[in-house]
Amino acid sequence: MPQAEAVEEFYVEQASMRENFEPARQGRELLIESERRALAGRVRCDPNACTRSSSTPTRW
Repeated sequence: MPQAEAVEEFYVEQASMRENFEPARQGRELLIESERRALAGRVRCDPNACTRSSSTPTRW
């Protein structure tokens, strides 16, 4: 289950999250939007180019 959908399903409306050294984000809707933005910036892996392992390809 992608993170945004998990937040939507399992977090209460007053939930908050905090990244290191950043102010807390409060409210489930804001958390969902933040997760979707974060995931939108990720690179999708071509299944033909990836192998199963404990590491994930990431573009920094």
